[in-house]
Amino acid sequence: MSTELKELQKEIVKTTKNNNVVINTNLEPLLLTIKDVATLFSVTRQTVARWMREEPDFPQPIILKSKNIRFKYQDIKEYVNNLN
Repeated sequence: MSTELKELQKEIVKTTKNNNVVINTNLEPLLLTIKDVATLFSVTRQTVARWMREEPDFPQPIILKSKNIRFKYQDIKEYVNNLN
């Protein structure tokens, strides 16, 4: 994993001393790649793709012109908050 991606993960997701996950709300307009989402959840890109197909509550991505897939940061944040 690149240093930049590790820093992004640290900036987006924080874990408190009580192991509560806190997501930085200052990043609202950010778009995340499948790789970014996989890193945030500590899973593979294939797992994220499977969640997209099989988990009805998992955020739906935005498909850009060249078939690049992006997730709205806000959607991922809401999904994580609803897991608790």
